[in-house]
Amino acid sequence: MPNATILGMIGRDPDYPLNGTYRQTADIDGSQLNQSIGNKNESFTGEYDGQCRTISDLSDCFVDTLQGSIRNLHFTGANIISQKTTGLAACVVYVNGTVSDIWAGNVHIFTWGKFAHAGIGGGGG
Repeated sequence: MPNATILGMIGRDPDYPLNGTYRQTADIDGSQLNQSIGNKNESFTGEYDGQCRTISDLSDCFVDTLQGSIRNLHFTGANIISQKTTGLAACVVYVNGTVSDIWAGNVHIFTWGKFAHAGIGGGGG
């Protein structure tokens, strides 16, 4: 993943399926992303290796529903406001999903409402 345009294609373009294996090759400006990867009906089941690179300025979770893996990824400058369960790496991490080796700096996650849990790795599942 060299940029936000290509990252935004995961799960929205047949060449970038939700069960694919991805490696981030450059720092990415997350403010250019329109929405999270996947959704509650179509989980990300693939592998995403950030290779210790950074995604900055997210306004929503990186992955909506995670059943795959996210690892070796840095996040900075995120500002997420939500009325639902949310997280930085993933809004929801299911039992077979994994988040590992995540680093977060200058990240703000604010939720409100009943069962609107929040977390860095994932909000709940």
